[in-house]
Amino acid sequence: MQKSVFVIGGTGVMGKFLVEKLLSRGVRVDAATLDDVKSEDVALRYYRQNFMDLRTLERFLSGRHYDAIVDFMTYSTAQLAERFELLLKSCGQYMFLSSYRVYADAELPTREASPRILDITQDRELLQSDDYTVSKARQENIIRSSHFQNWTIVRPSITYSPRRTAFITLELPLLLRRAKKHQPVFLPEEALNVSATCTWAGDVAELMARLLFQKQALGECYSLCTAEHHTWGEIAQMYEKFLDVQFVPVPAQEYLSFFENSLSARVQLRYDRLMQREMDNRKVLLAAGMQQADFTPLAEGLSRVLAALPENADFPEAFQLWHVDAAMDAYAAAHPALI
Repeated sequence: MQKSVFVIGGTGVMGKFLVEKLLSRGVRVDAATLDDVKSEDVALRYYRQNFMDLRTLERFLSGRHYDAIVDFMTYSTAQLAERFELLLKSCGQYMFLSSYRVYADAELPTREASPRILDITQDRELLQSDDYTVSKARQENIIRSSHFQNWTIVRPSITYSPRRTAFITLELPLLLRRAKKHQPVFLPEEALNVSATCTWAGDVAELMARLLFQKQALGECYSLCTAEHHTWGEIAQMYEKFLDVQFVPVPAQEYLSFFENSLSARVQLRYDRLMQREMDNRKVLLAAGMQQADFTPLAEGLSRVLAALPENADFPEAFQLWHVDAAMDAYAAAHPALI
């Protein structure tokens, strides 16, 4: 009998790849999206609705039961608490997208049982917030506490694709814009020797597809990532090779001033990008029947992403860091000796 999967966020960075993987395996896919897209594949149906709204989700799932639901949504802890049982009872397997940002770097290489930041931090400001780093860990706890045991928690590393490519706390559109203006991109000097793990979105999707419909994956947590890691300084050199961009290191406090010292930027930098991210992925490789050699090397993947960009790509409609761009312009003008 044909398997059915509901992908919530089916046109996103990883969702698009997962939908393609599932269709190639003969799975029927219902994909939730806010994009105006249409399918010519009879096995794929798009539903353009706001599934962040609980009533909308309840109406949609009423009378439906899927073999699996894969949830790419970013919820507040309160939002997940009011819907997790609905999601769990509406499928045979609920795959919850957490993040490797939940991990502390107390143990290297980091594995699924390694300490989480939520469990060891004494940072009151962080604990009093619902920032991504702690909200994902709290949401894991909510799911684990359920009397349903048909869940699988997955923790992707930094994931990149043509839809989204991150560099420290910056995004590819900002790098492109500054490269075109022949203006430097400032990065925190403290990050230069810190390791990061970046995994091609297609490889993450392949891991997810292989974990679906597996009884042994229920009640388990997996890090979805390559074991390859590079320092941010090395990654900057890759960008300089593939993209005509100049990186200039500055102290982290100066760097955070470009983001108006926002809590989100401070937490992402301190509790992820400045933490050593060297991953042990043996558990997921065993469960998925893959080998490390199956992953796309970072240099190859970045080259592929940048080569696929259309000429004069700028993504103006998606450019969310205009204030960071302006702040870097002002900083460069005030510190000409750095350039």
